[in-house]
Amino acid sequence: MHIPIRTVVKDRTELDKEMAKFKAKGGEIKLIPTVGARYTKERLIKKSLFYSVHHAFHSRNTGIPAVRLKTIQKMPNLATELEIEQLYTYFRDRGESSIWHD
Repeated sequence: MHIPIRTVVKDRTELDKEMAKFKAKGGEIKLIPTVGARYTKERLIKKSLFYSVHHAFHSRNTGIPAVRLKTIQKMPNLATELEIEQLYTYFRDRGESSIWHD
């Protein structure tokens, strides 16, 4: 059995260089959210909407119709990525995450 004395440390320099070249040529890098991150955001949105009766107020501030907010409250998994991000940043900036923290 051979145990190497030195291990090769991998770094991101090559990856960073390739990404910079890709962006310089007009490429676009898209961040794909994980399921866990989306679930955390959905939970915050669901709790914030559940404990609120001011759907019209939230609708004016986010630009999402009140009927759609009520639907998202019941089934947050049906919301689009854009709606999730809008509502998450809205409730996070209002301080809802600290109020409804488990």
